[in-house]
Amino acid sequence: MTSGLFRDVANNRTCQPTCTFNATFRTYRNPTLMTCTSECPTFPESLYAWGSNSTNAACLPACPTGFMNEANMSCVSTCPFLLDPTTNRCVSVCPFNAATNATLYANLATSRCVTSDLCPNNTYASDDSLTCLSQCPNNTYISGKNCVMFCPNGFYINFLTQTCVLPSACPSNHFANNQTTSCVSACTNGTFGDTATRQCLTACYGTNYADPLTRLCSASCTAGLIRNAATLTCVSSCAVGSFYNILNSSCTATCQSPYFADPQSHACVLVCPSNPMTFASASPVRACVSTCPSSAPWFDMISRVCTATCPTNTYQYSVNVSCVSFCPFPYFLLSSACVLNCSNNGTLNMYSDTTTHTCVNTCPIGYFSDPTTYKCVLACPINPIRYYADSSRRCLTTCPSNRFADN
Repeated sequence: MTSGLFRDVANNRTCQPTCTFNATFRTYRNPTLMTCTSECPTFPESLYAWGSNSTNAACLPACPTGFMNEANMSCVSTCPFLLDPTTNRCVSVCPFNAATNATLYANLATSRCVTSDLCPNNTYASDDSLTCLSQCPNNTYISGKNCVMFCPNGFYINFLTQTCVLPSACPSNHFANNQTTSCVSACTNGTFGDTATRQCLTACYGTNYADPLTRLCSASCTAGLIRNAATLTCVSSCAVGSFYNILNSSCTATCQSPYFADPQSHACVLVCPSNPMTFASASPVRACVSTCPSSAPWFDMISRVCTATCPTNTYQYSVNVSCVSFCPFPYFLLSSACVLNCSNNGTLNMYSDTTTHTCVNTCPIGYFSDPTTYKCVLACPINPIRYYADSSRRCLTTCPSNRFADN
């Protein structure tokens, strides 16, 4: 214990070897200032009030018994919320233990901070709340004794149980998908379910074949497909120039409505491929084409078909022979087409209106029709010929009768 005398204000402001400590007034010996204090200091070092009588009541850097409570700088037998056993301190939130490089979590059953492996049975350490929980928060999954956002390598999310599992532990008829790192009921994006490994594979092996219809590695192919031993895939037997007709599982020279012949897949398809971009053409045969025929030359980007006329509210754009919802700069809408020159090289009395990007017969208020450029302009040109604006917002070289040119 600290030796010497302490200034005791409660005891007639006298110097005493002990401090006043009774049922109504409790003070502790402060070894830093040699005073009796009711609250132990936090500077220059943190001291904690400990003791049960005037003989042992003192401010100490560590509690001989009990736990250090930062809330009132005292030694307590029971923490009000949580105990960090690594520092013997009372805390409101479990800390990261730098000494052991481990995050601590609140075990609410014992009011102690513990490492994840010491969370009670059927509870899991959550980094969101730093608490041992019976159920992991949304978008986190059980991995061992932890709730994680991403499963470790080699493990996959089982959404049914919210756990990270090995492929063999995926639910029945599910496969481990490396693309989604989860158990899926159907493999996608060029992968096929292997019932032996319970994984989605990019290529089947052994005596199994990749079936594009079932998305499985199987010993036999779906009716209408044949096994290709060279690639271990199920393919149609159709040669180049013929197309697999799914309606009757046969090869045909042409596809019938509503299908189109796709030269990439050698199959009849409802929608033409987008990589590379192709469009459905009904002439001269129903096929997917990269260039539309002269009878239907325009690409309809919405319905992905070749069309003779663009649909309502779309317009012919000659730059890429497509139907567009608006004419890009510097084009103007003339009837149903986007044009650079509204006058059609002087054959039409139309002018480019930059305010609406359309071709007009009469320019809007505030603009004048320029016969040299066939544009709507804010002022009539003076070079190379001087023009004058009349009341109809036209630019003229000579004013009408009864009118005079104002230079």
